[in-house]
Amino acid sequence: MEWKLGSAVKTPEFGMSRFNLAHALVVLQVSLSSVLLVGAGLLTHSLLALDHQNLGFNRDNLLLVTTDPRLAGYRPAELFALYRQIHDRLNVLPGVLSASIARYSPLSGSSSSSNFSIEGYVPPADRNMDVFGVEVGPQFFETLGTPILLGRSIGPRDTPASPAVAVVSESFVRAFFPGQNPIGRHFCLGSPFKPPGVEIIGIAADSKYYKMSEKPKPMAYFSAWQSGGRETYVGQLLIRTSRDPSGAAAGVRRTLHDIDSRLPILDVTTLRAQAYDSLHQERMITTFCSFFGLLALLLASIGLYGTMAYSVLRRTNEIGIRMAQGAQRPQVLWMVLRESVVLVILGLTIGLPLALAATRWIKSFLFGVPAMDPVGIGAAVFLLAAVSLFAGYLPARRATKVDPMMALRHE
Repeated sequence: MEWKLGSAVKTPEFGMSRFNLAHALVVLQVSLSSVLLVGAGLLTHSLLALDHQNLGFNRDNLLLVTTDPRLAGYRPAELFALYRQIHDRLNVLPGVLSASIARYSPLSGSSSSSNFSIEGYVPPADRNMDVFGVEVGPQFFETLGTPILLGRSIGPRDTPASPAVAVVSESFVRAFFPGQNPIGRHFCLGSPFKPPGVEIIGIAADSKYYKMSEKPKPMAYFSAWQSGGRETYVGQLLIRTSRDPSGAAAGVRRTLHDIDSRLPILDVTTLRAQAYDSLHQERMITTFCSFFGLLALLLASIGLYGTMAYSVLRRTNEIGIRMAQGAQRPQVLWMVLRESVVLVILGLTIGLPLALAATRWIKSFLFGVPAMDPVGIGAAVFLLAAVSLFAGYLPARRATKVDPMMALRHE
């Protein structure tokens, strides 16, 4: 292509330099970055959806203290008196709004399920007759912040001397009493049903008790005060406070020591911290994918910057001729930047279909987010385009500062 400096002919277009191996490598890097960043975007959106979902309880201002009466030598017959004393003493501590006990606290990683049978109910052949159970004390649902939808919660009157009772979850009712009122019905652990069984006294709202990514399961909450005969040891204390729950830890320690100095304190944490820790695997996978996505983006940006910087250097004479003929700086900026835009578009054109095809491999790790989630994919594409174009902008901006007279002498 030739230019005549004195010519009044319209300045020819400043086209993209010939496609070469460096351009191909940049396109490949952008494609790989798009695949990894789309995966990271989907996983990040899924992690946020997990953390911000309605868990069925209030995780704020709740202290969790773990103990084990077995280590202090307690036998099953002695548990009722111990549990009642702990419950009564914790509920009068300053700053405590409500306190209760449970065999397992929510999202602790512990679970217990059993086969069970319902009085007068003949299950279909394919029916899974398993229920997840947990022993809880009085004020458990009030302390946890789980609503009782029908009936009543477990209270102080549910003692070893009274009939065995349980509160069941919404999922339990939907599975075994669809369209019915289960209050007053009886069931028992094991099969077949053996009277009198356990009486259903209330229905609690569903909660993510064992895992944040799970669907709510049929659950039964039994009275911990009635659990001595089953040799079930309750070791989790739940304390709802009016402010930072960590501040109540010292008072709880003193209370347990006053009740029995042999009672060990195995762990002290908060429900919010326990919920955070329960997402360790999800956070690790998201961090791993994000790290390699950002690393690929960095390499693609460096490659694009180096390619464009070399292109500007090699075409300095050509740029000087354009500016000598009257080309304005914005025109030169766009003419150089256009090459970066073309490379990024080519990379996205190849990478996005591959990324969308690869989402089926991470579909099982997603929660509340479709594999074709526009938010996660859009965020990844925007980040990739913005960073890549900025890397191409720097050499383009340098091209606008070329001195035409110096450029005409450049070989």
